[in-house]
Amino acid sequence: MIIWDDAKQKVAIQLPVLTTVRGVRLSRSHIVVALQNSIRVYKFQSPPELWAVFETADNPLGLCCLTSKTLAFPGRTPGQVQMVELATGNVSIIPAHGSSLRAIDISRDGEVLATASETVIASFPSRSISLANPRFRAHWCVYLQPATAPELLNLDVVLIMQPSIPWPSLRPDNC
Repeated sequence: MIIWDDAKQKVAIQLPVLTTVRGVRLSRSHIVVALQNSIRVYKFQSPPELWAVFETADNPLGLCCLTSKTLAFPGRTPGQVQMVELATGNVSIIPAHGSSLRAIDISRDGEVLATASETVIASFPSRSISLANPRFRAHWCVYLQPATAPELLNLDVVLIMQPSIPWPSLRPDNC
């Protein structure tokens, strides 16, 4: 895989990747490469240093999201999300859905994690997700009719709603 410096019109970094790259995320400090069944995290330096490799469930969509402090991607089991604190390397496992993920995103401030499966969209407060607090509840869930789910989830953007917006009809006891 090559990272191109457009300003200098030359290759900035080359990463050895032996399988198809499904997704890439960059920050000032990290390069994240999503492969079919793993996530590879590099320190953004020259030459790049492999920081960690995480196994994932089948990830053909290359799902992963990165903030300055957090990395989120599919877990080892379909429907799970792994969240990694980049400063400490601590990993939290979130049982977000009963089926494979179709979308995942984190708000810009890192406060809210949003996920989607074929029929459910859920939002989680990322602060309550930790190894010390493995039980938490979603802010809200939306259950989709199977006929409308594919059309909605083919969108390239998952909107993250503010938790302060009242959604009383969308707060079931368990997502």
